[in-house]
Amino acid sequence: DMGLRNPRLIGFGISDNKSFRKACEYAHGAIIGSAFIRALQDKIPVAEFINEVKRTG
Repeated sequence: DMGLRNPRLIGFGISDNKSFRKACEYAHGAIIGSAFIRALQDKIPVAEFINEVKRTG
C-alpha cells in the first residue's frame, strides 16, 4: 500500500467488460475513453454502449 488517500483509476486499454473488470482488480475503478469516443463516432447510443460494458461473460 502506497498510503495514497485518493482513489486510483486505470485509463489505458479499457474498452470492454473484461478489461474493465481486470483493471478494477488493481485499482478503484477504470476510465473508458477511446472506446467511448469510437462508440460516439459510430453513433452507438450511449446507453447501449454502457450496457455492453456492464454485461458479463
